[in-house]
Amino acid sequence: MIKLIRPLILFSLMMLPCSAFAAHIVAVANGNPITDLDITARVKLMSLQGQSATDIRFRALNNIVNDTLKIEHAKSFSLVPSEKDVKAEIKNTEKQMQKPAGFFDANIKTAAEKDQLMFALRASMSWQNVLMKTVMPTIVVNDSEIDEELAKLSDKHGLPIDTTFLRLSGVTDENVSKLDKASCKTMKSSARENGISAQEITAPEYDLDENIRRQIFPLKAGEMSKIKSKSSIYICEKKNQKEYPKLRDYIQNQLMYRNAMFIGDQQLKSLRRKAVITIQDEQYRKALD
Repeated sequence: MIKLIRPLILFSLMMLPCSAFAAHIVAVANGNPITDLDITARVKLMSLQGQSATDIRFRALNNIVNDTLKIEHAKSFSLVPSEKDVKAEIKNTEKQMQKPAGFFDANIKTAAEKDQLMFALRASMSWQNVLMKTVMPTIVVNDSEIDEELAKLSDKHGLPIDTTFLRLSGVTDENVSKLDKASCKTMKSSARENGISAQEITAPEYDLDENIRRQIFPLKAGEMSKIKSKSSIYICEKKNQKEYPKLRDYIQNQLMYRNAMFIGDQQLKSLRRKAVITIQDEQYRKALD
């Protein structure tokens, strides 16, 4: 009987696909084996996302290790998404990549590649859940931080603020002291009396010239910019468009998310330091340095 069984075993092994022998363990992260098939599948996924580099297999291994730790950490908070949610996320990922529906189905063929797609998405979603549920609630963004971001945005693009202002020409250190800055009306009349041209303009800030935006942003109604080349700007009125409060909320959320991402990055580095990661394939020895 033994003599009969051995040939059958050898025959069965010979009939196994070659990939079964190729799937040797490259590394182990906290007891989770990572095979060269996993790495090859992750490289395929990364290439579909437009990533390419001479050390892409090293990067793929690092990504898999990070994803392993992210999922483990999320498990401690019961924040790992369900299989159904991960599959639904594939469509969102295709949209974010600006790819047609079914892009992954058309390009991800092997079981290993499909597993890596699900694994990578599960890790990403798990980490987002951790950031949203455990990190974001601890972050406080004050008004000065929002104002600073608004200033940058105003300088670059302009804000949804309708501004009425006087563009003054012929202003000197002598006649500026004679101007009545109490209101737009008194400013215009006193400007004419002192030989100053006053052109009234009303426009959204984002439609104005960059140099004008920089002058009017720090000014409030009733204030006047510094004289430059005998020109100045007097602010009559600033009126926020209905989108303005939403913009502040958007910037606040962006700042909170940016801070959460930074804290999350520090947490991941801490998890890496505490993790037990061993490399079992010499060619990957430098991958986790």
